[in-house]
Amino acid sequence: MWPLREGGGGFAEGDEPTLLSRQLIVALLLFVAVIGQPLVTGPFAGLAGSRCLADDALPQEAVSDRVVAVVNHEAITLFELAMVCRLNSDFRAIERQNPQDPRLEGIRRQMLGTMVDERLIVQAARDLEQTWTSLDDQRLDQDLQDHAEPHGSLEALDANLRELGIRPDLLRNRLRTGIQVRKFLVEQINRDIFVRPEDMRHYYEEHPGEFRQSALVKVRQIFIRKAANDELAMSRQQAEAVRERLVAGEDMALVAREVSEGPHGPDGGLWVFEDAPVELIAPVGQRARQLKAGVVSDVIESVKGFHVVRVEERRKRQVEAFEKVQDRIENRLRTMEWEVRVEKWINRLRQRSYVRILL
Repeated sequence: MWPLREGGGGFAEGDEPTLLSRQLIVALLLFVAVIGQPLVTGPFAGLAGSRCLADDALPQEAVSDRVVAVVNHEAITLFELAMVCRLNSDFRAIERQNPQDPRLEGIRRQMLGTMVDERLIVQAARDLEQTWTSLDDQRLDQDLQDHAEPHGSLEALDANLRELGIRPDLLRNRLRTGIQVRKFLVEQINRDIFVRPEDMRHYYEEHPGEFRQSALVKVRQIFIRKAANDELAMSRQQAEAVRERLVAGEDMALVAREVSEGPHGPDGGLWVFEDAPVELIAPVGQRARQLKAGVVSDVIESVKGFHVVRVEERRKRQVEAFEKVQDRIENRLRTMEWEVRVEKWINRLRQRSYVRILL
């Protein structure tokens, strides 16, 4: 329960933001770079009272802002909330369809809860005099490079942000905050988590769908394109010669790289399909479904050319063996327990803090 103080609008009982810690962490660690559309539209149009805007982003008469939350001695403004909401893909998609959609209010309140938790953690880190190190600088530089990669360069990313009226240092500040939060949580919360073997087995038995594998077919194909009518026989002869090489024991992957004219020739002619080789041209796919694994087909003629195929592997639909997925389950259970500990820690932090919601 959030300790709301008297004298201000708060959430009604049962309407408090109660985000799971993993939602908080994801929100803090990820910054979505939005390209080609204004960040502030619809319900937030005209709100510009924030230093994250470029100085000339909006005309002075458009500035309209207010406090939507107080976290101890610090305020969160409506414009800050608008910026965070615009970084949420669900919010943007709904807003594009209908700026008055009532679902936007739910996302807005959820994001405000996340921002309050973020502010609480940063304040706690500051109170305990958490230091920023050269290693943190390296992490920040790497995070910036990761975000710049889709844009081509840091300069291009900065230019795209400026086009949206956002100062590039906003991205750096948000990434810096994410690093602070990760670091503080790791330092404060015990990560020594032991997972019992019986718990792993129980999870495996209770979640078979997570470990179910689709049927799989791996097929190698060598394709010889049809020549002109007067040379058609020559193309078939070439395909027959290829088949003879394979029957004699030559490596089909090497032969495919040498002579195949199909799109997968450079990959050794390998095609991988779930359930059935449906993407292969009709007569080839049909023959591949009939072949036993390891058998080289006869030369198959299609409208495009001549094909020689071999089924490398068939795997029926099955559930992976427990021994193969045990490490994955252990890591998953560790993560789940860590998230529970984070949530409990954040709840204790909320209980001893002053939080007033004014949205």
